[in-house]
Amino acid sequence: RIGKVIDYIVNNFADEISVKKAAAMTSMSSTTFSRNFQSVTGHTFVEFVNRIRIGQACSMLYATNDQVSSICFDVGFQNLANFNRHFLRIKNMTPSAYRQIAQTELAHQSKEMQ
Repeated sequence: RIGKVIDYIVNNFADEISVKKAAAMTSMSSTTFSRNFQSVTGHTFVEFVNRIRIGQACSMLYATNDQVSSICFDVGFQNLANFNRHFLRIKNMTPSAYRQIAQTELAHQSKEMQ
């Protein structure tokens, strides 16, 4: 049942996803769901959702030239400060620094292929 919620999160990361809604998907109470979710994933529900969102943001920072603020909202964060705080905590760098490193790496790989 937890796997069903994980699949939902991965496919709907930009949507508002509450513990209550996720618990209802598994027919568990919020407390039981939260305990089981953390046992299975090793993360709290909110932390897991944020990690999925930051992972998607990394892909977008790498593959697009979209503004960081646009990516923030596209992946489901409600404000830029919160996005930056979570990104920094999870990746140990800002989104802009991540993009700079990713683009430098991509340019380096392109030169090696030529």
